[in-house]
Amino acid sequence: MPSAKLISFIMLLFYYCPIQGQDVKVQIMKETIEFMNSDPIYYTHYYDEQGLEFKTVRDLGDNDPDYWLMEYDENGKVVKQSNFDKNDVLLNRETYTYDEKGNTLSQERYYVDGDITHKEVYENEYDDRGNWIAMREYSDTKLIRELYQTFDEQNRNISHTYKHADMVHEGKDVYDGELLKVEFRYQRDEEEFESPLFSVSHYEYDEQGRQRLITKYGGVDPSSCRGVKVTEFGYNEHGLLKYKI
Repeated sequence: MPSAKLISFIMLLFYYCPIQGQDVKVQIMKETIEFMNSDPIYYTHYYDEQGLEFKTVRDLGDNDPDYWLMEYDENGKVVKQSNFDKNDVLLNRETYTYDEKGNTLSQERYYVDGDITHKEVYENEYDDRGNWIAMREYSDTKLIRELYQTFDEQNRNISHTYKHADMVHEGKDVYDGELLKVEFRYQRDEEEFESPLFSVSHYEYDEQGRQRLITKYGGVDPSSCRGVKVTEFGYNEHGLLKYKI
């Protein structure tokens, strides 16, 4: 087994097959994904003549493969994705809606066990510049997760708030005059903790504007922050990332 966390092998094939009574040229991509210390997963992706993937088969090596079928609108956006077992029994289905700019407005996921038993709904909001500023997730009709983001005049993400159950995560980004992020402040509040968890990350760059160091400080409040992790970046003579430690 390879020592890398993730290795993907891809092979492309072309053939003609009947789809809705017509012979259509189909592109097949076979993919093998191996995670460290686990068995490989085999995927077969099927694309039509427009390059749209209409079927994906997943084989975990246990003789129990499942597959997905995708449907698209006139703009080439997925509007329905259905997951079936090897006996063609529907397991779950996702439907999507989009705004006029192609941004995903909603995603509904149905889990099936004979009858539809559970539904998840994701609602998204965007600003006039297309920035994703809000997401709300519902389980059936109950709101379970929220995400909010704000952007400055230069279109940079400057704050984000994540809410789930009794937990609130808040983050703020600080930039310099060169549009480089120099600091990230993060705070997490939970009812089970007497004090919030707090961290600050500082970013440093070289003369070419490439990331050089990230120093992270953490604690239960700003006064107790201490250096807990330093990440260093190195580049080769061509300016490509050589290492990250």
